[in-house]
This record gives sequence, structure tokens and C-alpha cells, in this order.
Amino acid sequence: MKNGMRLIGIVMALVLLVGLFAGCTDTSGSGDNSGANSGNNDNAGSNAGSSNDNANGNASSNNSGEKKTLKVWGGQLVSQSVNDALEARIMAFEQAENCIVDFEWLEEVNYHIKLSAALESGDLADVVYCAEQHAFKYYPDVPFMDLKEVKATIEAQIGRQYMPGMLREIEGQLYNLPFIGYGAGGFFRKSVWATIGIDESNFPTTWDEVADACLRLQATNPPMYSCGIGCGSTDNDSEVNLREWMWTLGGGLFDANGDPDTVKAANIHVWTRYKELWDAGCVPPDSLSWSGVGNNNSYLTGECALMYNNVSFYGAVKGDEDLLADTGFVVHPEGYLYGSPGGYGIMKTTKEPELAAKLLAFLVDPDWYDDFMLDIVPLGAPVFAEVIENNPSVFTGVSAACDFRGIDTVCWGFPANSTAKGLANGSVVFGAYAHNLNLQRMLLDKIPVQKALEDLQAEMEGLVRN
Repeated sequence: MKNGMRLIGIVMALVLLVGLFAGCTDTSGSGDNSGANSGNNDNAGSNAGSSNDNANGNASSNNSGEKKTLKVWGGQLVSQSVNDALEARIMAFEQAENCIVDFEWLEEVNYHIKLSAALESGDLADVVYCAEQHAFKYYPDVPFMDLKEVKATIEAQIGRQYMPGMLREIEGQLYNLPFIGYGAGGFFRKSVWATIGIDESNFPTTWDEVADACLRLQATNPPMYSCGIGCGSTDNDSEVNLREWMWTLGGGLFDANGDPDTVKAANIHVWTRYKELWDAGCVPPDSLSWSGVGNNNSYLTGECALMYNNVSFYGAVKGDEDLLADTGFVVHPEGYLYGSPGGYGIMKTTKEPELAAKLLAFLVDPDWYDDFMLDIVPLGAPVFAEVIENNPSVFTGVSAACDFRGIDTVCWGFPANSTAKGLANGSVVFGAYAHNLNLQRMLLDKIPVQKALEDLQAEMEGLVRN
């Protein structure tokens, strides 16, 4: 990235990536189920047409006049008001298609518990919030339909194409259609970092430069800890940061085939540098107990002076005038970013594939979708470039980098980034928090870095599918 793209004002120029709920991850078991592949529903794509095509409201009813029912499990977004707006849209589908929508929110922390239980019992929804890590938790028995035909039909209907960076087709299968994108960046306390001459114009641009600057700041005995990258056993935000650092230097926890491969020079370097930050007192000691929101709370309460997170965190910062005035915003360090396209999938077991496909089209109808997205920028970003191109006055400042089609986003099995095996193994390891648990043991039990990575390798080998 050019340094010029890193100079920003009160709002940060963000780099957008997809998928991930802020501060959340999937945590439960593999959910294998022999019934996951029942029902191909190959004709769903050709029937994703606009609900407005059904003027008399009969297409969603059976021949006896009884209304069809569509069961939907939604994924929560950036705020309660945004969730309310999305739920209202989903429920409006009832009137548009003369059907019944049975809707409930699916909490990320219980995602696989609920979905695995539903696969076991057969009590599944028709449409379910889905990112690729959700789908590939169940590989090779992925319970979601291939949506390539649905995608093509929707794009033809609305006259737009999904941003390529939002789509991840794995081994020829597209298991979800994206709905919203997110950004990532750094939040720092201007008054604290100014003591060593650092502001938005000269903030470090690589992970190693960030570490060096944190060590410099901490040596001055600042009023806050210099680094908000924690190591809690369930702190997925911090794991994202450390894994991105590894990826950028050519490391990662897997090889190109998707098998565990942890003892790499880049991984040793990153864990050694993190130990340096820990030993120097840059990281809050209580971060050992952080969950995915630990870094958020640490920054908001004035415990740490820097953290990298989903840009949706900006919503919490702007609610405090004093904090907003003292917060600088910078783009994410150079290199790879974690990106998980989040949206909705259709279960293979659905008895209503046509109606389910129509709902996915209904959610991205430009007449509603554009206004919905414009209301929540910069906390979320559209999945269609036209929304950005048609509204240049909105996409300034924090939203100026919303066209992220050229950004390198990867997922947990990287560098096996486009194989089902890599995604499945990466999802299982991330869901087990193996990385942070072994990082903790290294710090607390004084285990040598290479030995700790060897221990991580052994644990991962017990988790993954060969």
C-alpha cells in the first residue's frame, strides 16, 4: 500500500474485508450428519426472480391455497437498530410473497450447537446465516446448497454483480451469498502516542513497526498499556491480528495442502516478538482472560492505547465525544487480511428452494438495499460496487476505501485458501482456539517458542480431518 493512502483525518481510511462478526467466532463441534446432503434442489437458481413478478401473490401458495412457510435463521449485524431493520425486511417478505416467515436470530456463540442439533433432529431452517467457516465446519457433508445458479439469477434480476472480493467459490461450490461487508483498522489514543511523536501522519505501517513503536511507548511508562493485542483463550480478535502478522511474513498454521504446519520461521518470529511485547509490559496482564470483546473494553476504559479491530467498533467510539476527540484512526498494517464473506445460505434439506432463493433476491433489491447500507456506513459496507459509485458524497473519510476488490483477504486454512480441506481444517482449529491456548502456555509456563509451536502442531493434528 502506498503511504499516501494511510494519511487520514478524524475518521480512518479503512480496508474492507468480509464476513466476520465483530468480536465473535464459531466455537462448537464438527456437527457431522449423514442427512446433510439430502435434497439437491438444483432448480432454485432459476426461480430467484423478483417477488414483484408475483403480482397476484399465488406463487408462494400451494394449489390448495395454504400458505407456504419459510424458516429463516438470521445473523446479527452491527447494532440493534440495524438488526431491527433487517428483521423488518425479512418479515416484509411475508406480504411480498403471500407466505409465512418463521424467523429467529442465530447467535454466533451458539451457531454450531444449534445447527448440529438441528441436523441431528431434522428440524432445520430453510435459509440460514452463513459464512464459509460455518459451511466447512461440516465438510465433507456440507449441509448448504451450491448457490451459483441463484447468484446468476439474482445478478440478472437486479442488474448488478457481487463484488468479486465478496465471493469465495471453493472447489466449484458457492455456499453463501454475501449481504454485508466490514472494514478493519487501528484505533489509537492520540494524546498518549503524541508523547513519542506519533500521530496519524506517521503511524507505523507494518506489524513489526507497530511492535517496535509499542515497545518505545511502553519504555516511557505511559498511563495506558501500549498494545491491545491480547492472548485470552477465546480472544478471536487478537488471534486474527497475530495470524495476519504470520501470513504477511509467509507463515501460517497450515501448508498448501491444508495440513497442520506450525514450525515455520515466520511463526517463530511473530511469537517471539509477541513474547517481547508481553515481557516488556506492553500488553495488559488481564488480557489472559479476554474474550473477543476484551480488546474493545480495554480501549474504551482507557486500559490500552492501541487496538486493531473491525471498523464496527467505531460505533462505540463515536458515542463518547471525549474518546472520539482523542482517538486516531489508521488503516490496517500492510499485508494479508482475514476475510470471511458473510451472508445467507440455503439448506440442502429445504422443501422450498424457490421461495428461499426469492428471499435472497429480496434482501438485495436495490430499492431497499441501497438505503439500508447508506444508513449504516461506515459500520458496514455494501457488497455491490454500484452503491459506492452512485453515492460518492457518502463514501468519504472512513468509507473512502470501500472498494476492496483488489485486497488480499484469506481465511483460516491459508495458504490452502481455496480448498475444502484447508477451509475445513482451518475452521476446526480456529473454533477450538488452539492458537491462543498454546500461546498462553508459552507465556505462563516459560515454554521455548519452537517447542510451543510444536505443541500446537500436535494439538492441531488431533483436531483436523486427514
